[in-house]
Amino acid sequence: MDGRARTEDIVATKRLGERILEARLITPQQLEMALAEQQRTRERLGTTLVRLGFVSAQDLAKALAQEYQIPYVSLLSADVDRTLLARVDKDFIIKHLAVPIQVVGDQLYVAMADPYDVEVMDLIYERFGYYVEPIWSTEQEITEYAEQHFTAQGVVESPVDNTVQQVVEDLRRGKEVREGLVANLVNQVIREAIKAGATDIHVEPEERLLRIRLRVDGVLSTAFLLPKDVEAPVTSRIKIISRLDIAERRLPQDGRVQFRDGSTDLDIRVSLIPTDFGENTVMRLLNKSGAIPSLEGLGFPQHVLEPFKRLVKSPHGVFLVTGPTGSGKSTTLYTGLREVDAMAMKVATIEDPIEYRMPLVRQSQVLPAVGFDFASGLRALLRQDPDVILVGEIRDLETAEIAVRASMTGHLVLSSLHTNSAIGAFPRLIDMGIDPFLINSSLIAVQAQRLVRRVCTACEFVKESSNEEMQWLGLDPSRDARIPMHRGQGCAKCLQTGYKGRTGIYELAEPTDDLRAGVLRKESEAALTAIARKSGFRSMREDGVSKVRQGLTTIEEILRVLKD
Repeated sequence: MDGRARTEDIVATKRLGERILEARLITPQQLEMALAEQQRTRERLGTTLVRLGFVSAQDLAKALAQEYQIPYVSLLSADVDRTLLARVDKDFIIKHLAVPIQVVGDQLYVAMADPYDVEVMDLIYERFGYYVEPIWSTEQEITEYAEQHFTAQGVVESPVDNTVQQVVEDLRRGKEVREGLVANLVNQVIREAIKAGATDIHVEPEERLLRIRLRVDGVLSTAFLLPKDVEAPVTSRIKIISRLDIAERRLPQDGRVQFRDGSTDLDIRVSLIPTDFGENTVMRLLNKSGAIPSLEGLGFPQHVLEPFKRLVKSPHGVFLVTGPTGSGKSTTLYTGLREVDAMAMKVATIEDPIEYRMPLVRQSQVLPAVGFDFASGLRALLRQDPDVILVGEIRDLETAEIAVRASMTGHLVLSSLHTNSAIGAFPRLIDMGIDPFLINSSLIAVQAQRLVRRVCTACEFVKESSNEEMQWLGLDPSRDARIPMHRGQGCAKCLQTGYKGRTGIYELAEPTDDLRAGVLRKESEAALTAIARKSGFRSMREDGVSKVRQGLTTIEEILRVLKD
């Protein structure tokens, strides 16, 4: 060590000693003893202070962080992104004394026992593709965190990460990536998505990495952060299995994949679109071997369940299920078809895509590329002598007109429509160009719905409701009894979200004479809602309040899907 470095060490030691004295963590006598011991052992002053028991490792780390203007984190109480943790294992953390915490912008914040260890920072950069921003922690906390997290929660390195490392090694050696290796990587991602219960896989290229997110229970979360090097081979592999043009990178492309994993039979719809940093890919997972849930399993409240069962057995009319994409409309329609006696009646569907296979039901897939869309498909189905028709979605005036006329000639038509509420379907159909008289003559009911996440039963706990929560529930905090609020702590079974599975919140509107009169007058949605309420109409929000009080979900979930 040269004289300059030695001088710098002495200055740093004096500053540290003064900082700890100012913080009143030690006495002047203790500092004097520690300096004498440090001169003898040549170890760092901080190490000596901790070894002599004059200061705790945590307090020392805080003092060092303040001295060198580096943030400090108490790792055992930090909000660590579990998707980052899935990219490392217990041995990695203990060996390098580093824990990835959060990604902010293009920087990865990492808790480190030595924030000046450049070799560890380089290693983390190679693995994650982000510039490392160190945060001071202690060796003890990092080791304890690794022991607790990887033992209690069973977190292990994903097979995806192992395969990614092999792909990266091939690329950096200048070798052509083994085709079987990339195929294995894509298959592993799909299997991980199936295991997590995901409905969609989003493969999103960014400037320095490839982010893979999964939509689980309606919410997107990052599952893997992969090196930028694997983007091109992964995208090409997805194109190959989807029968798409691997050379085309400038235009959007759509394809499909048949994927079988054990007893799971998936129809995967693939969509690619060019973006600033590469081609963005979304894969919709449709489980063809999945069972259609029961009406009770969908979470129908009693005031919706009874009329729903009656309405789907009507001899004719149009029954609509409304809501945004991903609100479970198709599942509800399929469940309604289960109530129909397909042995005695001809039941046919026109769908995009076919999500469930049903015995005795004639199911057709639209093919817009050859002119077979909902309107032409519905027109053709009417020549097949059907009793009940399911139309996947009413998207345009032509389809709506055919559906209305079919219902008026003795057919029951079940379909979906994109509106925010049940009452909103009436002005929406008018806006599309359907005569109000025809709406009143054909529409037998409209059901609106949303899907909300259920509280995870494995980590569920109960707390007393606050004044604000009581008011949201429509109760008086000063007079009414407190309602227990159920929440999930977060565990391995729910991927640390506190939620596992989903249930629906619903509203159902059956036209009354007063409501039909309002439709003829082309009243606004608000005016029609006021009319419906006079006849006992109950909103989705009211059903949401009921499910919160039952402990099935949380207020935050209701607000997330209703924005109210």
